[in-house]
Amino acid sequence: MHLIERAEHMRELAAMYTEVQRGRGRAALITGATGIGKTRLLDAAAAHAERHGARVLLAFAAPAERDRPFAVLEQLLRQAPLDPEARGRVAELVGTADSGPGGEPGADRSDWTDRTDWVDRTDWTDRVDRTGREFGRILLRALDRGPVLLGVDDVQDADAESLRVLANLAPRLQRTPLFLLLTRNGHVDSIRNHELLELLHRFDFQRLQLAPLSRQGVAELLARAPGGRPADEATARHCHAVSGGNPLLVLGLAGDRAATTPDGRPADVPGPAFREAVLFALHRMPPEIRSAAQRMAVLGPVTAALAEREDDAADPSCRYAAERLSAVGLLDRHHRFRHAAVRETVLATVPTARRVGIHHYAARVLYEAGRPATDVAEHLVDSDGPFPAWAVDTLQGAAEHLLACGDVETAAAHLRLARRLADEPERRAAVGALLAQADWQLRPAAAACCTAGVLASMRAGELPRRHLGTLGRLLFRQGLPDEGTEALLALADPAARSDFADASELAFSLRWLSTSFPGEFRALPEDVRALAAPAAAPADPAAPAVEPRRAVDLLHAVLTRRATDEDLRRVERVVSGRRLTPATVEPVLDWLAAAVYTERLDLAAAECEDLLRQAEARRVPQWQAVLAGWRAEIAQRRGEPAAVVERYARTALARMPERAWGTGIAGPISALVLAAAGRGDHETAADLLGRPLPRGLFRSRHGLRYLHARGHAQLAAGRPLAAVADFTSCRRLMTEWGLDLPALVPWRTDLAQALLRLDRQAEARALAQEQLDLVRYTTGATHGMTLRHLAAATESPARQAALLKRSARLLQACGHPRESALTMFALSRAYVELGEAQQARTAARRAQSLLEQERPARVPAPRTRPDADPAGCPPPRAGEPARSEEPARTEERLSEAEQRVAQLASRGCTNREIADLLHITVSTVEQHLTRVYRKLGVARRTKLADRLRELSLEAA
Repeated sequence: MHLIERAEHMRELAAMYTEVQRGRGRAALITGATGIGKTRLLDAAAAHAERHGARVLLAFAAPAERDRPFAVLEQLLRQAPLDPEARGRVAELVGTADSGPGGEPGADRSDWTDRTDWVDRTDWTDRVDRTGREFGRILLRALDRGPVLLGVDDVQDADAESLRVLANLAPRLQRTPLFLLLTRNGHVDSIRNHELLELLHRFDFQRLQLAPLSRQGVAELLARAPGGRPADEATARHCHAVSGGNPLLVLGLAGDRAATTPDGRPADVPGPAFREAVLFALHRMPPEIRSAAQRMAVLGPVTAALAEREDDAADPSCRYAAERLSAVGLLDRHHRFRHAAVRETVLATVPTARRVGIHHYAARVLYEAGRPATDVAEHLVDSDGPFPAWAVDTLQGAAEHLLACGDVETAAAHLRLARRLADEPERRAAVGALLAQADWQLRPAAAACCTAGVLASMRAGELPRRHLGTLGRLLFRQGLPDEGTEALLALADPAARSDFADASELAFSLRWLSTSFPGEFRALPEDVRALAAPAAAPADPAAPAVEPRRAVDLLHAVLTRRATDEDLRRVERVVSGRRLTPATVEPVLDWLAAAVYTERLDLAAAECEDLLRQAEARRVPQWQAVLAGWRAEIAQRRGEPAAVVERYARTALARMPERAWGTGIAGPISALVLAAAGRGDHETAADLLGRPLPRGLFRSRHGLRYLHARGHAQLAAGRPLAAVADFTSCRRLMTEWGLDLPALVPWRTDLAQALLRLDRQAEARALAQEQLDLVRYTTGATHGMTLRHLAAATESPARQAALLKRSARLLQACGHPRESALTMFALSRAYVELGEAQQARTAARRAQSLLEQERPARVPAPRTRPDADPAGCPPPRAGEPARSEEPARTEERLSEAEQRVAQLASRGCTNREIADLLHITVSTVEQHLTRVYRKLGVARRTKLADRLRELSLEAA
């Protein structure tokens, strides 16, 4: 038996026993919480005394025998060295004591205070006193034979008669070699334990208070426990925090550490052994303390004052109970459960009926106290009725707050109960609209049922108008364009439209429709489309409704090629460090799309990874699916390996069933088709393209991506005419919709490639030149690929080489190895035509190297705005060094124009090429470079790349 951090206590007890050996009696009281080690210390002291010649008499008091007279003394005397006559006398006395008033053996005395038979009770008291004096004489005769250690464990549970006899020994203690050693758990109840108080008052007890183990003590016990093993600093710290240093709980943790799972892996800690220790500690406490622990486990972070108000609260206050539970190590110093396993273990002891009652009571008291709706609703959901009249309002308010915070699952639970309780049709429809939105994110496959109910309410005129826009957008996303149009037309009804909020919501919904489902938008009546113009700004520019409108306006400007330089700078500012919630998911996806379509692909990749982590952490399948689909498209546009593209695309399809995707399924399907076509797997591409198409696909933006992928699959399979048909459809739709943006779908160069297969070179060249004119001022991969396609349609080898060199520089800067390799192969062929064999070989080797190169899957860390909320910023990635502040300050000192010129110059572009790429004069380039050299402290162009790399300003 190991005693850890109890050496000082043992020295004190040993010194006291030495005095007992000299004939001077001593008394000691060991106190501490359940499981703290009182019994182990008592046993150790008894073993020490026995080794040094003492007779040891030990008794263990128990609550079950508290009402049995002389239960403790009977245990003590059965160990005493008595002759047969004395032992018979003991048996006779015990039989007498067992007879309660009226001579009934084993009579229950718990109701004595209510009895009126005063004669019987007085007679019984006299008999108890006589029996007690006889016990005392027998005990003193045993003491005449030498030192005696008389120990009682858990003396607070001893019967009153035994305590009275022990108290009567006090006058003789100084003249008797008696060592009275008691252990006591918790505080003394002065009402129900007056005999114990009397005992403690009569003896001059030396008190030994046992404290919890320190962190070092916990580590030692973990190592020395049966089956234990040494614990490192982190493990010792964790186990100390979980157990509070209580040896009983630490031994439970040690048992869990020693266990293994059936497959040989270490078991979870804390585990079953720890839970058993918690239960043991809990059941050693008084019933009122157990009841308080159960209330705390059910109520969670409800204040102590609230818990004290519970109707059936027992004698001790909540604060007193919390102190007892903290002393044991179940609660921390803030009176919170130290670990979820502790709370779960306590909860498991609460009967269902009692748990429901506690929740019902807590909901009422919290509501009357004016606590937040989220606190009240948590208990309403678990109370199982009857529900008060204010329950629906409270549940709906809590759900709206939780949706804004991103807790979709809890919000949905609140909304389901609110819908069940709502009596008014309008209220039921409003709750149903919120629930449909939450259900589609949590359970996309089953959300259609809820949406159908809301749609029926709308048609019956029961749905409040403020929900029509949200419902319409949801219906479009679920692949129900006709129903979505119906909802938006209901919102646009001039007879019902009444206020600024209606007009603003309608304008936002129509603006969103024009970017996501432009075909559906074009099909609306002209007077309704006119309402899509941006509405007047609300009085509060920081209002939550403003952010989605700004996002959709920015995306609309990008897609229609009306984005200003300030808009493009906003893309980088607003995308970084976004927090994902139901309220922000729409604008976040619009901003992400804007970043992709402006070819800020490294930024988009980093932010999409961060958003995916948030979606996984919040366990929202719809977010996970949509973001994984976007990540697949970004990977494809960045030139990441096909395996990466396919992994993200298949993850997207696995997170949400096909019937729940609507037109959005075209995103991951298109990514998989392009990946299969790129490696020549025509069968897989054909299988993917053979899947049923959702309704309205070719009236949505997703349909353009699908046509693009299908056209390239046709081209790869040797069917250029079919490809021409798909690319021509792209041209028609994008032109009709006013979304003619090459970075969205480069239909001109797509069509040019197909026309070249049909020997229609002039038409192909005209298309490529037309696209080049559109992307001339950009530096993305679309520009680089356009130059290559123009070169393919150009007859002059010299002109081809010039175009291809520009293409290679741009694509290399974008980090697109596959497209760069295709350009280098084309350049090699152009050099052959020019008779420059050495340069042709060099270009071919470079192309081969690029093809063999796999772009690392690492994503650059997202940049966050200086004013971003730290709580919304993603943590640094493991193994990735944090950037110093100096590069950020240097980047601010360089203007955006200077950065673009510096990056192109560092990649080997001449001043003339930089001027052509940025559509500025050579003189302007020279002026920018002069300022760049001065600000970065470099003297010539050859040092520029290294300096930019040091400052993290190079293009990724």
